[in-house]
Amino acid sequence: MIKKWLVCGDQHGSYQYLLEDLKFYYDLYKPEELGIIALGDFGLNFYLNKTDEKKKAFLNARGYTFYLVRGNHELRPSMLENSKLVYDAEIHGKIYFEEEYPNIRYLIDGAYYYFGKYKCLILGGAYSVDKEYRLLNHYPWFPNEQLSKEEMDYIASLYQEYEDAVYNGGVNPNNGKLYSDYVDAESVA
Repeated sequence: MIKKWLVCGDQHGSYQYLLEDLKFYYDLYKPEELGIIALGDFGLNFYLNKTDEKKKAFLNARGYTFYLVRGNHELRPSMLENSKLVYDAEIHGKIYFEEEYPNIRYLIDGAYYYFGKYKCLILGGAYSVDKEYRLLNHYPWFPNEQLSKEEMDYIASLYQEYEDAVYNGGVNPNNGKLYSDYVDAESVA
């Protein structure tokens, strides 16, 4: 069971520094009790070959549970050959994962999850300012790296429902839902 959460920003494919830092805090962050939320470009689904498989095997063996938000330099997890959509009771939502790497879990764009008492909306991907460089040098580039218009509209509608409830005395006038139906009060920053 995860007791503590650690959030790390874009690792630019170099998660080694994060793992080195965790060695110094082993008493605080025991692998089986720590969930690590990585905000994009963790470096696991970029090459789409044995290099990625070795990285995944290495990370999986560390014992931490990694929850990954998709970056723009990564294939969408739904497109991975062996990924499965399953319910993760730890965060109360569906995730993608590969059976060979059970400690690596991929969060879904536009989904809400609970990390401890905090409810979070996931927004992955981005535009690659280095697209031309990557294409010219035969590096991977993913045409669907950004959210689609449909995905953005869906996510905006989720947020708009919540906002309508907040600005109307706590109740959405369109459907009668309380703002707390969208997000718990302790999660609002």
